[in-house]
Amino acid sequence: MNDTPWNRSMGNMNIDLVKVGARRRDDMGDIEALAASIDQVGLLHPIVIDIFDNLIAGQRRLEACKRLGWEAIPYRIVRDVDEQRLREIELRENLDRKDFTELELSKNMAALVEVVKERLRNEFRAETIQTQAENYCPVPGQKLPIGRPAGTGKPGSVRDVASEIGVPRQTVHDAVAHIEAVKKYPILQAVSKTAAIQIARNAKDKPPFERQRYVTEQAEMARKTERGFQKIDDQYKVAKEFDMAISASRSLEVTPDRVDMWIDSFPSVLHQRDELLSFHRDIMNAISNLQHLAALINERLKLRVLRKGNDHED
Repeated sequence: MNDTPWNRSMGNMNIDLVKVGARRRDDMGDIEALAASIDQVGLLHPIVIDIFDNLIAGQRRLEACKRLGWEAIPYRIVRDVDEQRLREIELRENLDRKDFTELELSKNMAALVEVVKERLRNEFRAETIQTQAENYCPVPGQKLPIGRPAGTGKPGSVRDVASEIGVPRQTVHDAVAHIEAVKKYPILQAVSKTAAIQIARNAKDKPPFERQRYVTEQAEMARKTERGFQKIDDQYKVAKEFDMAISASRSLEVTPDRVDMWIDSFPSVLHQRDELLSFHRDIMNAISNLQHLAALINERLKLRVLRKGNDHED
């Protein structure tokens, strides 16, 4: 082992010794983007393991660090935690995953609700028994009453579970409705959660023999609409990237002294000839890319001007 196994709480361990086991991710998402972020700023949140090196939380971080070629990875240990609590930790962490599909998030939420509900009920039973045992003075031979005290609500209600997780009750209801909609009509997996829920709900008002056709038609319409919105989002992202590149180039003051200052800000590349050559190639590629961008912009703008001229002539 890397550390004293029973006394450690955090540190670094051999990355190959982390035991992943049967994980619950359907899709690992964009690991390359996560790896690039970790490579740039480091691993901000250690993976979470138990005392036997079983991974509890952080599978994507682990995979990203492996792709970066890390031999060791920071970890944090949780102790004295039963299987149910370990599962809850993992499911809670998944709430922050930005790369989950909407259906994965719904499944994760539904599973977390069940785990938290069971924990709250167990805690309620334990507290009830403890309270009644402390306050009840039985007559000899009389059994201790077990049950919910008068006036208390149902343990593990949607309201209690949602509050414990930290989400609105509607989020819980929507997750369950989403799963049920896709289970009944698998084609709805291809549309957004909101669309899937609404289409499945509207289908209930249709005659049974029309429901499948209705859902198929509505799903196709929803996909077209969502593709249109995605195109707008993509256009915005591209526009932002181009605007930033053009703005930076326009305001850049280029002098030999400023170029030297910039190169000196990367001292690591100056120590090895191979690193310096690689750095040079990267810069030349970037400049070539900007030149290609300038040529394309010039070409496309001229084409637009010609089209506008033809429109006016017509």
